[in-house]
Amino acid sequence: MSVSAIRRQVITLVLASLAMFAFGFALVPLYEVFCQITGLNGKTSTQAYSQSHLTTVDTSRLVKVQLLTIANEQTPIAFKAESSQMQSHPGQTYEAWFVMENPTTQSVVIQAVPSVSPALAAQHFKKVQCFCFDQQTLLPGQKMRVPVVFMLSPELDQDVHTLSLAYTLFDITKSVSTAMK
Repeated sequence: MSVSAIRRQVITLVLASLAMFAFGFALVPLYEVFCQITGLNGKTSTQAYSQSHLTTVDTSRLVKVQLLTIANEQTPIAFKAESSQMQSHPGQTYEAWFVMENPTTQSVVIQAVPSVSPALAAQHFKKVQCFCFDQQTLLPGQKMRVPVVFMLSPELDQDVHTLSLAYTLFDITKSVSTAMK
């Protein structure tokens, strides 16, 4: 094999490696856009739903909404829903309450990350108000009761009879204090 052939092959391999590396970085934002468009991965909007237009309530249909809570294993917060499930008519606004308690002697800053299952129902789960929109600071020993006000869009697939709204809490105290320095 000639030196020029080896040189071309090395350049081709280096360029292919750089292209794969760049593609790997591009996958994250592409996946986020894909999930936002399709509602896959159970991601819900991170902004409040505006009730500026009237929605018809479908009283002929009930959807069970299961309320699940998870505190990440590094999060020292006790976290639970006041009710584990509720029945809701698509198009009607509902309020669910959650309780967080900081049993530690340190202030803790947490962020709640919601997800909805089945994933295709996420685009039809509309949060009017949610504690997940903002970071929450719990002082030592503090107990906090927080709401989520939501509605299910009447366009929710007729085959969906039960959906799960899950919140995972993450302790972001260190990242918030680092950002403030």
